[in-house]
Amino acid sequence: MLRFYTYRRVSLEEQANTGHSLDAQLERLGAWCKAMGHKFVGDYCDAGVSGSIAPEERPAFAAMLAALAKGEADGMLAIALDRFSRKTADVLALVDLAEREEWKIVSLRESLDTSSATGRFVVTLLAAVAQL
Repeated sequence: MLRFYTYRRVSLEEQANTGHSLDAQLERLGAWCKAMGHKFVGDYCDAGVSGSIAPEERPAFAAMLAALAKGEADGMLAIALDRFSRKTADVLALVDLAEREEWKIVSLRESLDTSSATGRFVVTLLAAVAQL
């Protein structure tokens, strides 16, 4: 059993256009944790914040990174890679940080596992697509 923080983010325009409401994101993330036998240990949410803003500059994301650095969870979980960032460089920096600090990045849509070389390669490709 792993302990996860969930991360939710949506810009107001995107929420209206895609149906990825903050409540819907939390419901899906909680259901995944339950189905996989993992523990949900905290939720971080940046409402109305663009994915082009660096993760560490978003209040909730910065707080989550600080908690992860203290070892209070085993990883972060979002419904899609683009919730973490829409910039390839930001996503790759997060992957490097996760590797150094020994926590995981999980994205439900892409079924990502950043603990393997193949998983990191896939993250690189998907981050580039999300930037588009």
